[in-house]
Amino acid sequence: MKAELSRVAWKRADEARAELAGLARTLGADGRLELSSPVVARRAFALAKALGLAPQLLSEPRRRRYTVSLAGSPLQPPVGREPRALLRGAVLARGYVAAPGRPYHLEMVAPSAEWASALQAAMAQLGVAAQVAIRRGRSVVYVKDHEQVAALLAHLGAHRAQLRLEAESVVRSMKNDVNRRVNGEASNLRRAVETGVAQEHALRALAAQGGWDAWPEAFRRLAQLRLDHPDWTLEQLGRAMVPHLSKPSVAYRLRRMLTGVPPQPRPRGRARRTGH
Repeated sequence: MKAELSRVAWKRADEARAELAGLARTLGADGRLELSSPVVARRAFALAKALGLAPQLLSEPRRRRYTVSLAGSPLQPPVGREPRALLRGAVLARGYVAAPGRPYHLEMVAPSAEWASALQAAMAQLGVAAQVAIRRGRSVVYVKDHEQVAALLAHLGAHRAQLRLEAESVVRSMKNDVNRRVNGEASNLRRAVETGVAQEHALRALAAQGGWDAWPEAFRRLAQLRLDHPDWTLEQLGRAMVPHLSKPSVAYRLRRMLTGVPPQPRPRGRARRTGH
């Protein structure tokens, strides 16, 4: 992300001044910027050179230490202006964004509560809601919401990082949806099997008592299917019947058999009234 931000071009001197000021103030430095990233050090050097601050770069790669010394002070950014450039400098100085696959999180460590509030206000100008917390005695400005992190990356110019974040969000959403579906189907299957086994035991007990003789043939065939296939769903039992039965019909017939009360045969015709 920082390598991508270091390649963002500035169009005006105010942008360069705001970015360098954001970088320097977030580091808590004035005319001497101590950095651990060569990419950020080169960016600070280029900004200072464009602003005529006669920078000097001291490189100590073995110690991961890069120092940019300035002839002037970059600490006064344009007040209320160039919030994107200001925040870009702050992120380059002490910014962190969680890697794809981890919970969404972007933060900047500020040297003071005053500067943390200034960074929070700059984000608010861009429509990004940030929070400020104290961690180990230091002020931290952070954003956790996925949409807010993606919006801030887009404002700063880290479009590749934003796209990667969006892609990860899509993949994560698809995984969650698949997991929900699989868990739901597994739960339904487990309930169906448990119900089928319970019905099998009840029907066997009913058959042992000779209680099947009073039931119609269609009920007895359905009961035998349940005994042969306790793991089948109601829909599968219904499809195996001739003619086919719907799930509610299967559920009703099995429930009726388990109550032990056979259905009464319906009269074939209506009794004729007689009168005087």
